[in-house]
Amino acid sequence: MTTTTGADRMRALFARLADLGYSEPWVRQHVLPDWWDDRAADNPVGFTEAVWTIARALGIDAAALRG
Repeated sequence: MTTTTGADRMRALFARLADLGYSEPWVRQHVLPDWWDDRAADNPVGFTEAVWTIARALGIDAAALRG
């Protein structure tokens, strides 16, 4: 059984954002809160928080970011 980590989820999320023209460094600097740590995405609720924070800030459908 393979376990998906928060880092794995965030990598996939940043890949989807890159496809939309948003670089990971830009999103980290301008969208995610300063306190954000990818380990928060180890918990599905934490990952959902990241998705919704980014989706709201960029005006993107959250479902499209979930993959």
